Amino acid sequence: MSSSCGAATANPGNGPVYLPGHFTGSQPRGNERQHITQKPLDVMRQLGRIAPPGGTVLDSFAGSGTTGAAALFERRNFTGIEQSTTYADIARERLAKCA
Repeated sequence: MSSSCGAATANPGNGPVYLPGHFTGSQPRGNERQHITQKPLDVMRQLGRIAPPGGTVLDSFAGSGTTGAAALFERRNFTGIEQSTTYADIARERLAKCA
């Protein structure tokens, strides 16, 4: 699992963020895949930029925390909801490494 959260780069200015409308990426493979429907971190980082810097990203099906990691990379706050205690624990551990 890649757990490094690295430094984020903020979007310059306060203008709206325009996204390309089409995203491509592959699910993580091998040891990096923590959840059956895990999304690519790079794609989730792009989507997280919809929230303004300092804003909050909400994921009501947080799974292993990819959306949360992406939000923290992009200097957004994150609130996640996960029904499975197994995945919630994985997400908590992953996000603690991003703090």
